[in-house]
Amino acid sequence: MTLPVLGAHTFGFAWDCVAEDAIERLAAAGYRTIQLMATPPHFDPWVQDARARGEFAR
Repeated sequence: MTLPVLGAHTFGFAWDCVAEDAIERLAAAGYRTIQLMATPPHFDPWVQDARARGEFAR
């Protein structure tokens, strides 16, 4: 039997930390599928530079 893939969303961290820290925390908890909430204040794609946006694409 194959178990379904379980993922997590960064919304719960929106007011607690920046998106990069939220992703690191979720990865440390064992999640490999993560949905990023790409809106302020958590992550602002209009303010982040191209390098920072590229880091999240990986």
